[in-house]
Amino acid sequence: MRLINLILLLVTFLLLPGTALANPQEQFILHQINVGNFDIWQHTDGRWQDTDHDGPVDPYGLKNKEVTETYTYHESQYSRQFIPTRVEIEYFFTLTDEELTQAGRSESWSYFYDRYLRKTPKSYSVEKTGEDLTQGKVTVQKTFDMMPKSLNLKDPTVRAELGMDDQNFSNLAQGWRWYTPVLITWYGVPKAEMNLMASSIDPGIPSDEAEPGERYTATVKFKYFGNVPVDNVPIAAYNGEYRATLKKSGQPITTDNFAPGDIKTYTFDWTAPGSGETVLKGVIDTPPLENKYQETTEEDNIVQTTVLVRQPPPSPGSGSLTSQAVSQDGTITRPTGTAKWTDRVTATLRPERPTPPRGSLDWWRVTNASLTYPKKNYNFSFGTPYGPSGTRTISMNASGHTANATFEEDWAMDGARIYSMIERRMMAEHPKNYTITADYAITYQYSYYVWRGSGEDRHKVKRTRTGTNTGGASGQLLVNGTGVDSRAQ
Repeated sequence: MRLINLILLLVTFLLLPGTALANPQEQFILHQINVGNFDIWQHTDGRWQDTDHDGPVDPYGLKNKEVTETYTYHESQYSRQFIPTRVEIEYFFTLTDEELTQAGRSESWSYFYDRYLRKTPKSYSVEKTGEDLTQGKVTVQKTFDMMPKSLNLKDPTVRAELGMDDQNFSNLAQGWRWYTPVLITWYGVPKAEMNLMASSIDPGIPSDEAEPGERYTATVKFKYFGNVPVDNVPIAAYNGEYRATLKKSGQPITTDNFAPGDIKTYTFDWTAPGSGETVLKGVIDTPPLENKYQETTEEDNIVQTTVLVRQPPPSPGSGSLTSQAVSQDGTITRPTGTAKWTDRVTATLRPERPTPPRGSLDWWRVTNASLTYPKKNYNFSFGTPYGPSGTRTISMNASGHTANATFEEDWAMDGARIYSMIERRMMAEHPKNYTITADYAITYQYSYYVWRGSGEDRHKVKRTRTGTNTGGASGQLLVNGTGVDSRAQ
């Protein structure tokens, strides 16, 4: 059968009034009540189980059974207010109904007494064997004889009351339980009122952004609120994960002394990373430093600020450039990306949406753009259609996220198949693609947030900036014939 060894731990806190003790400041802090239990089991073949796995079996009637347990001074409002100075152990104790209620119990003291203290084993005693007040721990040894018969674990009514199921009890000859309650009383003295605070940090940059790789001098302030002086308080500053050299009056310093009410100012040099951001921190008496003093709170022992690094200019943008031609008389619309000689061609530029250095994009627009296309050969004629010579650049009309310009395709009639009497050969035999390009500039606005202030005054501030970017796009225009004369299509 699987070992069943139920431990009922009832931890109760009770703040008691101050009492005249050896140390005038010492007072009761809290009670802990540990209601342990010890169960024994015998199988039908006569074997007894080893309840606590210490080696020997635990039969009924065994004398001087020893069990060791350790209790801890629990984290609570009291542990934050008092330093333990001693701890006392009792195994037969009395509390009033009011004290039991204040301790969080719903039953009366008479019920508690009858249920637990009247069901202890014979010769039950508890002795304190060790304590570590700095760690808030106490170790005890319980000694008892495993008799007389108390709670019968073979009784279904008892098992139901204890929350045990009925499985695997058929092969048990007998089983018994005894309770082993312990009252642990902690005494202590009030902690000194003490709060070391990292109050502010100034990165020392002239604007919201640091220059990549630039060196700056930051300032950090620490305050002390308390009623006693404190010596050799650990202090430090960090740039990201790296510890900076903190200085006081120009001299390196890692600890300092503080009197009640002191506000002290320190500096440290730091270098901005090549991109992105860095976090500057001021730290006093808290990890990653030594946590030397117990304070009323350590929520304000670190002050930090995020410093943004100026981003390099954005790389040139791209976009799309499309063309749409119509015949000279405006009656025929050509397929997109094609044109014939004498057609009117409208080129439309659509730059890509800019990406701001940080934050989110508020708006953007094309501010200016130009279009470059082939220039008509000086010797070009219908009978001898020489190819273009050089290029021509014109301004585009910018509007919002696009720009457009209209020009005449007057430089080529490829695909018209013209026999030149001058050149005595066939010219413009096959359609041909020509490259058209556009250059543009855009302006955009973006917003981001920066942290300002420190401590309770730490808050986000919205920043709005404008930027510019330039770029280019290109497209192909297929010339496939002429729009006039007998060869017009």
